[in-house]
Amino acid sequence: MGRAILIVEDDDIVRDFMLVVLRSEGREVLTAESVKAAREIIFARPDAENLSLIIDVVLRQESGVAFAQELIQRYPRFNVLLVSGFTDDMVLTEPEDIERIAFLPKPFTKKELMGALEKFDG
Repeated sequence: MGRAILIVEDDDIVRDFMLVVLRSEGREVLTAESVKAAREIIFARPDAENLSLIIDVVLRQESGVAFAQELIQRYPRFNVLLVSGFTDDMVLTEPEDIERIAFLPKPFTKKELMGALEKFDG
């Protein structure tokens, strides 16, 4: 079944697509439209370190990459799937991040989304 997943995406259509796909696969899914909302959800969960995060690289006035790196430093077991329509947006500064961060370019299909998440379910 895999970890619970938090989707942080400010585009309603993309967020709803991922939500429907993941729930149809039996996944526990939480959603947030911003880093602020995601932070509230994550820090309220006693099992936060066991979440997987799907986050847009660029959110309205926020950096999905910076938030992902913050979470990985705080929670060593945290996994992140970055999504973006702009591959130039993905800049990872820490080499060790690569093992816990995957990237999926938009647009993507259900099969591509589930394939990207398989990395974290092992």
